[in-house]
Amino acid sequence: MIESLRATCRRLLETGTAQVVIGYGQADPGKAVHPVFIRRPEDADQLTWNDQCYPNLVAYLKRKEVQSLGKAAIVVKGCDERGLIVLERESQIDRGSLYVIGIVCGGVGNPKLDKCKSCGAHRPRFANEILGESSLLQDGVGQKWQALEEFLTKSPSQRMAYWQNEFSRCLKCYACRQVCPMCYCERCLVDKNRPTCIDTSPTLKGNFAWHITR
Repeated sequence: MIESLRATCRRLLETGTAQVVIGYGQADPGKAVHPVFIRRPEDADQLTWNDQCYPNLVAYLKRKEVQSLGKAAIVVKGCDERGLIVLERESQIDRGSLYVIGIVCGGVGNPKLDKCKSCGAHRPRFANEILGESSLLQDGVGQKWQALEEFLTKSPSQRMAYWQNEFSRCLKCYACRQVCPMCYCERCLVDKNRPTCIDTSPTLKGNFAWHITR
């Protein structure tokens, strides 16, 4: 898989099909996976693929410094591809100006995350080309809504207590905003102070407003 990915990206850069490849890199096997922006064919060996490729790279497409690099090729999992679809429908990207490399994903995390076990989008559907074997995890698809169904059996007060506990953990670091492909406003609502629409301090009231808005 890794060699196929590197060869594909090397070809795209050599032929001018793309001026930059947005993919995953990893300095050492024990180190964290991080985004890389490959602009020269000889640097394609920096690309990697494994079950630690959590980030949704689609979020980088809206950044002006990335757009300035030229036509992009981007590596996406099936779940990441959904972000591309929404951005196109909201007229935020020109799909024709992108080259999408789809990766057949068997789930990320070790052990696999629960959301991956119930995922029905392991194989990208709209990529320009797809790499990898179609060995999909389907065992948990039927259990996709089990957690929600169990949650809905709780009383309103129990549900509110659950969310109060979850929101109380928020530090307002805005990391969720930075990694979300759907957060593409040039100026975020919480960065405006005339008027102040959402409390920027990590109070329970402000956290409720922030997360419900998102």
